[in-house]
Formats: sequence, structure tokens, C-alpha cells
Amino acid sequence: MRIALAIFVKTPGISPVKTRLAKGIGVTAATEFYRRCLTAVESVVSETVRISRGLICPFWAVGEPHTSDLPLWRNFPVLYTGPGGLGQRLHTIYSELIRDYDSVFMMGSDSPQVTPALLVEAASRVIESDEFVIGPARDGGFYLLGGSRAISRQQFTAVRYSQADTAEKMIQALSKSGKVHLLSELTDVDRLEDIAVLQAELKSGKLPAQRSLMIWLEENKLLERRPHAD
Repeated sequence: MRIALAIFVKTPGISPVKTRLAKGIGVTAATEFYRRCLTAVESVVSETVRISRGLICPFWAVGEPHTSDLPLWRNFPVLYTGPGGLGQRLHTIYSELIRDYDSVFMMGSDSPQVTPALLVEAASRVIESDEFVIGPARDGGFYLLGGSRAISRQQFTAVRYSQADTAEKMIQALSKSGKVHLLSELTDVDRLEDIAVLQAELKSGKLPAQRSLMIWLEENKLLERRPHAD
């Protein structure tokens, strides 16, 4: 049994990152926040690989071509998501990995408070019950999706992303192919007001990179900043 875990990311300096958050804290701070989220998520996934004894096989699913040799992505193999909207890119990665792995999980980097225990729970659920798994986000989206069955292009692309009902619509789409199990709800940080909730949720994070992110947020007092651009 092997489970592929693809982390969907953009490359700072090549693609704009955290654009909605940048409207509140500026491009420089938003980019630094994004980089620290990447480090935290990478550490969570690496710890999950360790405690699962190789059950989880991680990948970066990168939104830009020809970036596999960049130092930022050196610790995991890199897959290019291809062009198109998010639904198309999710389908590209899922369909590619499900050919070689028993199950596939996909997540973003906007929920750095996710824990190894939560990822192990998701993996165990898919292995034991053959259900799809979704981690719902507080804004109506989802921070994780996984399964061991094929998911059609139509199921991915028919969903409108970045909407208040995105997770609900994805659950409805997946329900046509099997049962869907919901994980704990987490904050998906896209806007300035999400920072306070993230700080509270990060307090349960035990990894150094998560604590480092929490300290950085506290020291930079992002919530006190006025909307601006730099």
C-alpha cells in the first residue's frame, strides 16, 4: 500500500502568491508568510512520512513549468500541474498519480496548522473504508482531498473554486462515486482576518517550523497593519 500526497504550490518570484492577503499586509509580508507556510507544511508532511514508515510518498505539485531544480522544491519530487483552472490542475495530478499509487491525497499550503496525526487519520480512513476524504476549510473550501478511486475530469471541473460552497459542491460530486468522510475543519488563510484564527490553531502545532511561524506572526503583528501595497 502506497499513498501519494501532492502539495499544490506556486513559486514565489515567478507567480504572485497570497494576493488577497497581500491587499491587507503588502506583497513583501505576504510572500514571506507564504514561504513560512511552505516550510511548515513541508515539515508536517516529512514527519508524516517518517511516522507512516514510507506509506506516504510526497510530491510538490507546482504551478509553473521548469521549476524542478529550484532549491525551494529540493526535498520532494516535483510534478507540473499543467495549465488550466484549479479543477483541471487537480484532475491532472490526481489522474497521473492514481495510475501508480493505491491512493492519492492533494492539499494546499494555506493551512500550515495541519498535523501529522490528521494526515495519518486521512490515510487510515481511505485504507480501511475505501471512502473519499475531504478536509473542509472554514471559508467553504477544502484543504485536503483524497481517495483511492478514479475521479473524472467533469467531477473536478464542474466545481466552482474559491466559493463559500466549494467543499459542499465537491462532496456532492464525489458522492456519485462513493462515500465521503469529513476531517476536522481548519482555517485556510487567504485574508487578513484569517490570521487571528490561524494563530490560535497553530498553538497545537508541535513541530519547530509551526512554532517558528507562530512566533513570526506574533512579532510582526500583521493584524495591526492597514491595507496597503508595496
